[in-house]
Amino acid sequence: MTLNRRRFLEQTAGIAAGSVALGATGSPLAATTMAASVQPSVTSIGLQLYTVRDLTATNIDQALEGVAQVGYKVVEFAGYGNRTPEQIRATLDRLKLTAPSTHISLQLMRTDFDNQAHIAEVVGHKYITIPSLGADMPLTADGWKKMADEFNTMAAKLKPRKIGLGFHSHRDEFMAVGAGKKGMDIFIAGTDPTLVVFEIDLGWARVAGENPIDWFNRYSGRIKMWHVKDIVALKAAQDGQVQTFKDLAARAMNPTPVATPAPAPTAAPAAAPTPAITGGPVPVGAGEIDYKPIFAQWKVSGLEHFFVEQDSGPTWPGGSLVAIATSYRNLVNLLT
Repeated sequence: MTLNRRRFLEQTAGIAAGSVALGATGSPLAATTMAASVQPSVTSIGLQLYTVRDLTATNIDQALEGVAQVGYKVVEFAGYGNRTPEQIRATLDRLKLTAPSTHISLQLMRTDFDNQAHIAEVVGHKYITIPSLGADMPLTADGWKKMADEFNTMAAKLKPRKIGLGFHSHRDEFMAVGAGKKGMDIFIAGTDPTLVVFEIDLGWARVAGENPIDWFNRYSGRIKMWHVKDIVALKAAQDGQVQTFKDLAARAMNPTPVATPAPAPTAAPAAAPTPAITGGPVPVGAGEIDYKPIFAQWKVSGLEHFFVEQDSGPTWPGGSLVAIATSYRNLVNLLT
């Protein structure tokens, strides 16, 4: 899942440097990076646009119109649909949408830093959020310390532009790395709290066996953004993650990959597993995560923004707009 997301972002997020006009448009969203926590409300329900990537890949302006018609007023980008930042900004203004965050891959930030930062300035993002470390994810405490140092350096370069750097967690980051610590412990503790913020994916955290509220309390004020994701067959998903943690721990002990023979071809590919069997994302309110106590802890988390995300949105019965409408309706009921 994380590798698919990283590949998606590398293919869709980068707008060629030559197509970006000089001179950023000022934005109230970019005025500060470390705002006070904000109580969740209906008007602050956000959507991570990866949920409707089938629509943004075809026509991002029409996709944003559909998102706004559902009722969302806040979005988080995951690619710009081959539109210039000026065009994206004009569409957001026309639809009265705000976009405080964008997901940009670590690879793009390493190789295209100035261009990505400029795009963020023009569109009006407050945060550039790294959505996944993919194959670069450390498996040791020392590796996480080095990654924290890289984020600090990158965030310091963004500071003069009044843009913060964020990191979005999935599941594997919660792997134990020794001395009673997990990768996320080392990462959060090693990053500068005035420069780097965290966006915890609440659904994947539960799949990893974590209680998000524990992390809010442990790192009060550091988790500025949430992904609100619901999971069905949660126990099955958690059981699968336990095995993943074991596999990662074995790789950490023996980092040299061992070649394995290719599996024998089968007569026909097996049907793809469904979330109802293996555990996976569904619209908010259609799964097993109780969000009421989590939302009650917005202040200790330091929450500024939260975004609905459903990785399976494009394949949801009725389409991704039906999926996000279901999540929106159920969050409205929760918050009113």
